[in-house]
Amino acid sequence: SSGINAEWPLRPGDDPPDKDNLPIVKLQKIKNKTKDENPRKKKRKIKEAGPDETDGHTTGSDVKKGLSHLAETDSEFFKFLQENDPELLNFSGDDSDDVEGGSDSSDDEHVSTGEHVEEEEEEGGVLDDIASEMEEALSSSIPVTTALIRKWERGLAKNSLVQWKQLVKAFQSAVATARGSGDDEVELKYAIIDPDLINKVIMMCLYNTCDVLKHNLGEDDPTKSSKWNKVKVSLKTYLTCLTDLLGLLTSNDLLCAVMRHCKAMLPYFAVFSRHVKRYMKAHIAIWGSKAELSKVVAFTGLQALVRRLPSFLEEVLKKVYVEYGKCSKVMNVRTRDSIILMRNCLVELFKINPALTYNTGFIYIRQLAITLRSAVTNKKEKSTDCDSALIPLL
Repeated sequence: SSGINAEWPLRPGDDPPDKDNLPIVKLQKIKNKTKDENPRKKKRKIKEAGPDETDGHTTGSDVKKGLSHLAETDSEFFKFLQENDPELLNFSGDDSDDVEGGSDSSDDEHVSTGEHVEEEEEEGGVLDDIASEMEEALSSSIPVTTALIRKWERGLAKNSLVQWKQLVKAFQSAVATARGSGDDEVELKYAIIDPDLINKVIMMCLYNTCDVLKHNLGEDDPTKSSKWNKVKVSLKTYLTCLTDLLGLLTSNDLLCAVMRHCKAMLPYFAVFSRHVKRYMKAHIAIWGSKAELSKVVAFTGLQALVRRLPSFLEEVLKKVYVEYGKCSKVMNVRTRDSIILMRNCLVELFKINPALTYNTGFIYIRQLAITLRSAVTNKKEKSTDCDSALIPLL
């Protein structure tokens, strides 16, 4: 029998096949083995062999790399592909582009829905963060109770700095509550919601702060005391909250009480130039807008400031003069008494330093003369309004 039809292995007594037929049998075996392995699976392996998995997409260059890699690793199978499926080896990459182009719409749909889900997740995450921050703030803040206030009162009766510092923290929370919003930069240690407790904390500060500071720091220069470094930070916080409170109060009685307390705290305001300017700004605003009693108390506070710190006199005179000019634009029966009171206060401040008054007065009188001349020569309707505004200043 021929080598092609011979059975393998040979039975005993059979003649061996010709040598020329052996390669045919071997080639046949290779072909059968290849067919059994399903060439379609091999094609999939080719496409999966070369692509870079970083993007998650297969490109034409990746398939070509896979084919070249296959020619090196499995040359027999590569020859089989050359004979039976040459189109696969001549891969151009156009098909993959078509496939990718056809899937754009579905990808866009997935992206749009994914973005919507991500937006919902972000919104939910923001709400969760806000809620957690509120819970942390409430849990970290100590609620002020009547028992805690009594404890502070007993400590303040002994001029305790520790109890005063705790009271300052509560005062800071009270001012933040009166403002209507918490302090974003500083974490509040205490939480006060009851208006009665807020008033008690404020009154405790007004009645006890000066005595505690004088007892621990002395009456001359507080910066020379050995306890100054222990009090400095709390004192800054207290002075800041005190000037903020002046712009929040609507009751004239409480406003006057706080301004009198600020006047008594001038030795401590004088240490910090920034707080001196806050003191001056708050008192000038009250002097120009509130009732007559508040105007008088604010004026006494400004007078005490310029007598203690003469370097601020010029700045106070300029700002008070400008505020008087704003308030005296409308002269009628209702505003006449208030304008006269402010004029008398302005005269008293200018009498403190006649030399400085002369220099400041010369500048403003010259400015008034230029403004008056332009108002007289100008025949527009606005000139009458300018004349009525200049008359009180003149």
